Amino acid sequence: MSPNLGLIYSEFNFNVLNDCEKTFFLFENYRLDVSRKMLYRDGEELSLPPKAVETLGALIAKSGEIVGKEDLIREIWTDTIVEESNLAHYLHILRKTFGNRADGKPYIETLRRRGYRFNPVGEVTREFQKNAGDKERNDFNAPVFEKESFWKNDLEVFISSANSSSKSHRRTNARFMLAAFIGTLIFGTLFFVYYQRFSGTAENSPAKFKEMSVINLTDNSGIYSANISRDGKYFTYFEFKDKKYHLYLQQTGQPSRLEIIPPTENLVTGSTFSPNGEFIYFVGVEGDNLHGTLYRVPTLGGKMSEVLKDIVTPVSFSPDGSEMVFARYSEESRASFLIIASADGSRERILYKPDAKKTLANGGTWSPDGKAVAFSEIDQIEEAQSGRYSILGVDVQSGETRTLSREKWENCFRMDWTRDGEGLVFIGTRAGEGLSVYRDQVYYLSTANGESKRITNGGNLYDSETMTTTNDNALIAVSVNRHSQIYKTSTADLSNSEVRLTNGQADGRGGIAPVPGERLGFISRNGENLGIWTMNADGSERRQVFNEFSFLEELRATPDGKYFIFAAQKDGLSHLYRIDYAGGNLKQLTDGKSTEVDSTVSPDSRWVFYVSDVFDGENRKKQLRKTSIDGSETVVICDVNGETPNLSPDGKLISLVENNKLKIYSAQNGELLKTLEALKPGAFYTGAKWMPDGKSLVYPVADDKDVLNLWQQPLDGSPPRRLTKFNSGSIYFHAFADDGKTLYLARGEQIRNALLIKNFK
Repeated sequence: MSPNLGLIYSEFNFNVLNDCEKTFFLFENYRLDVSRKMLYRDGEELSLPPKAVETLGALIAKSGEIVGKEDLIREIWTDTIVEESNLAHYLHILRKTFGNRADGKPYIETLRRRGYRFNPVGEVTREFQKNAGDKERNDFNAPVFEKESFWKNDLEVFISSANSSSKSHRRTNARFMLAAFIGTLIFGTLFFVYYQRFSGTAENSPAKFKEMSVINLTDNSGIYSANISRDGKYFTYFEFKDKKYHLYLQQTGQPSRLEIIPPTENLVTGSTFSPNGEFIYFVGVEGDNLHGTLYRVPTLGGKMSEVLKDIVTPVSFSPDGSEMVFARYSEESRASFLIIASADGSRERILYKPDAKKTLANGGTWSPDGKAVAFSEIDQIEEAQSGRYSILGVDVQSGETRTLSREKWENCFRMDWTRDGEGLVFIGTRAGEGLSVYRDQVYYLSTANGESKRITNGGNLYDSETMTTTNDNALIAVSVNRHSQIYKTSTADLSNSEVRLTNGQADGRGGIAPVPGERLGFISRNGENLGIWTMNADGSERRQVFNEFSFLEELRATPDGKYFIFAAQKDGLSHLYRIDYAGGNLKQLTDGKSTEVDSTVSPDSRWVFYVSDVFDGENRKKQLRKTSIDGSETVVICDVNGETPNLSPDGKLISLVENNKLKIYSAQNGELLKTLEALKPGAFYTGAKWMPDGKSLVYPVADDKDVLNLWQQPLDGSPPRRLTKFNSGSIYFHAFADDGKTLYLARGEQIRNALLIKNFK
C-alpha cells in the first residue's frame, strides 16, 4: 500500500506558494502580494482582511477552475476549524471589492452545490522575485510546480553533480549516496508506519480522531438568546422586529419555524428547555424594570404560565428536572443571591451569597450528577478593569465552594456543563483580551485540572445569552459578525448624496476624525490589531500612520489639524493619548486610577474635554474634566452621571447622555442648563453630536426593523425629525466635517447566526 502523495503534494504546493518571500500575481490592473497578503489596484493598496486576500489567492491558484467550498476552507484555514459563514463573509468582501467585469459576468462566480470560480479578464501571471532586481515572470495558467518535474529536476541535479566530481571525490560521493539511501529508506519506513497508524484503511486502523464541526442552523438571521434541547432535536431563539419580541421554535436541520408565544413589546430573554423537553422556560422584563418574571410555555406552543417573579438570569435545571437554580439581585442591600427553587417556583432557598463587594455574573448551571452548581462572580473593587471574573463551583448539599478555573476572566457569561460532567462551556473573555479579537468567544473549561481551551478562533463575537449543550456534547452558540465601511454625504441632502469611501471589514467603527484640508483620520482593523489611518475626503491616498497599541478607540482630531486624540488601555485602565497628524510624537494626556474613553476638543484646539471614571479605592464616581492639549494642566469641571461628551461648535456648551436623557452643561462651570428626553431606542455609542449650527443634537435611533437612522433633536423642544433614510444596517459612528457641509458615517450590517458545534473537546 502506498500513501496518497498526490494529496500531500497539493497541500505542499500551496504552502510553498505562501512561504515564498516575494511572490506576486498580476491580472488586469491588480497585483496580489502573496507573502504580505496585500492587494493593489493601479498601484494603490486596497484594505482587505488577510483572510480575504488568502481566499483570493486560493481562487487565483485555480483560476478558471471550480474550487469546492470544503477545499477552500482547507486551503485557507489549515489545521483550524471555522464556521462556513467565515468563508461566505470573505467571499462577500471580495465580490464587493471587484464587482462585475465589463461583460456583466462576476469575477467570483458561485456554482450551486459545486463551489466557486475566479474569472479574470485575460491571463494571470506570476512574478517571483528571488532577490533584489532578480525577477521571473511566468504564465500562471501553467502549474507553479509540476509534480513530475519537481522530483525529476532534483534527481537530475544530484546525478549531474555526482558525474562532474573528480575521481578523488568518488569514494566520498559513494558514501554520501549510500548514507542518503539508508536515510531515505529509514524515513520512508517511518512515514509508512505513521501513515498506516494514523490514516490507514478502515479494516486495520484504529478509530480516527473526530474533528470539530460547525453547522449553521439559521441563515443570516437577527437572532438572540438561542437554546437547544437536550436531545438536540429542537432549538429556540428570539427575534426583535416591528418593535416586538418573537420567540421561535425550530427543528434542528430544518428551515421552518413555529412562533410559540404572541409577539410582545416587553423584553424576552434567557430561554431554557426542561430536561424532558416538554416545556420552554424564559424570562420576560416589562418596561425599564431591572427584574424579570419567569414564564413557562409548552414546547410546541400553548398556554403561557407565570412561574416566579424577581429573576435576573436564565434558569438551569437539576438532572431530574424537579428543581432549578437562578440568580436574584436586591437593590436595597445591593447583594446578589444564587437561589434554588422547585420547578413550579415554590420552596426557594439560598444556595450561595457572594462576599461584600462581589456580585454574581450569571445564574449558574447544574452539574449532570446533581451534586454541584457552577457559576461566575465579579470582584467589584478590583482597581483594574481586567480580570475581575472568577469561575466557581458550589456543593448543592454542603454549600462549600471551590475555584474551578485557574485563570481570571474579563467576563464570563452564560455557561453549561458538558453532559459527561467533565467540564463547562461558556461565552467569555480571558483577562487582558477584552480589547482584542478574542473577546466574547466560546470556551471549554476542564473542571478536573482548571485549564481552559478556546473553541472559536476570534473575528466574530458570540451572543452572551446563548450557551446550552446536548446529550451528545454538542453546543449551540450565536455568532455576531459586524461589518463597517465609511461613507460620506452632503448635509444639504443627507438621503440622496451618499458615497462609499472604504471597503474594509471594520472601518471607522472606532472613530472618524475629519481634518481641515479635505482629509480625515479613522480607525480600522489590520489583522488582529486596530490602527489609525488617514485618507483624502474621496477615499484616495489611504495609509496607516499609527499602530503601536493592539486596541484603540474614539478617535478625535484637533480643529487646527495638528493632532489626533484617542483612548487606549495601559495596565488595565483606559486613558487618553495624543499623536501628531503624521502618527509621531505619542504623548499620554491622562493617567492615574481612573478610566477615560470618550473625548471632545475645544474649537481653539487648546483643551480636551472628557468624562473620567474615578476609583478612590472604595467607590467610583464620574467627573467632567478638561486637560490642556499637552497634558500639563487638568481641571475638574463638575461631577456627572452621564457619558460621551460633545462640545458645541462655539465651545460654550457640552452634551452628555444619561439614562436616555440628553443633558446640556456649561463648558465653563459645569452648570446643568437643559435636560431633554431622547428618542427610544437611541444608540449612543458616541453620544449626541451637535449640528453645525449648534441648535440641535444628532444621534442614531432604531426603527421597527431595528435599522439605525440619524435623527435631529432641536434644543428648543420642537419635534425631532429623521435625517437619513437607510433601509438596513447600523450606524456605528458619525462626524461632521469642520465646514459643516459633509457628514461622515461608519455603518454596516450585523449578522447573527445560530451555530451547532460538535466534537469540540
